[in-house]
Amino acid sequence: MTITGSDILNAGILIIGGQDGDVRALEETLTDAGYSRVAASTNPAAATKLQCADHYDLIVFDMPADGTAGFQAIEALRTLDESDVPTMLAITARPEQRLRALNAGAKDFVAKPAEPLEILTRIHNMLEVRLLNIEAKNHGKVLEQLVQDLQEQAVTDPLTGLLNRRFLQEFLPREVMKANRHGTSLAVIMVDLDFFKRINDAFGHEAGDLVLRKVAGTIKNTFRGSDVACRYGGEEFVLILPGATLDGARQKAEAIRVSIAGLELIQRERALGRVTASLGVAIYPDHGADADELVRAADAALYAAKEGGRNRVVVANLEPKKAVSLPFKRASADAALSTRKGRSPA
Repeated sequence: MTITGSDILNAGILIIGGQDGDVRALEETLTDAGYSRVAASTNPAAATKLQCADHYDLIVFDMPADGTAGFQAIEALRTLDESDVPTMLAITARPEQRLRALNAGAKDFVAKPAEPLEILTRIHNMLEVRLLNIEAKNHGKVLEQLVQDLQEQAVTDPLTGLLNRRFLQEFLPREVMKANRHGTSLAVIMVDLDFFKRINDAFGHEAGDLVLRKVAGTIKNTFRGSDVACRYGGEEFVLILPGATLDGARQKAEAIRVSIAGLELIQRERALGRVTASLGVAIYPDHGADADELVRAADAALYAAKEGGRNRVVVANLEPKKAVSLPFKRASADAALSTRKGRSPA
């Protein structure tokens, strides 16, 4: 981080004093030294209003013998939002005022009578420190945003903008535990596009990517605030619906199916044809005691939708649940998915 002389000379400075002649003399000294944004006032009570209007970097208080109004102004400035509080310098002839100024909120003081060079040096150094601190804070905010962006990228599918499988593997077990703790339900909907490979074969992968983005957009449009949608892989998606009833989840799945079937898919003035989807629905705790069982139940229902003719919604069958809960593992979910796809085409 580097602060140049030009940065310092372009900083905003406000002079507050009791004597107009002293204030104007200091203003002229700063202007002659090259400072381009210098203002002055003999009304300490106006300091806060002037600061809020013009956001000065430094306010110089030229304290009169009775500096009460100046101290009150310093204290008032300290109550502003952190980003609006200026650096403050007190110039005073009375020793007892120096400590009082520091206690009120001034960063430093200059004792009168003072040489112009001493005042200029003190102002230069204080502005340099302030600008360095501002730059450091801004740099920290940039780094914080970068870390946040990287974290979002780690759990976001770059093609569709939906969350990815990695997020699902971390999120779903926690939601099942939460539903168990609060005695609430949790629905899982699996969505698989029918005959998607035909689109890639007939029109190319660019067209396939377009279809996936359009379908993802359709799924997003069905969201409640608490719903979560993930791209599970390829042309398959998983939706998590905390608190949903089985009938509500089935209706949501049906709405998604209808919306996908109604998409108009055009790439470069070329119609890609109609796309349909098969969907499987499962709900906790009826169809599974843990995340792994829920995914398998929804996957089995999805397979039944494929076997039943595609472009339909099927709800999982009730089966006896295992007594021991298993962790939601990618391997087990992948095994269920590959077994289904091995038995039947997409």
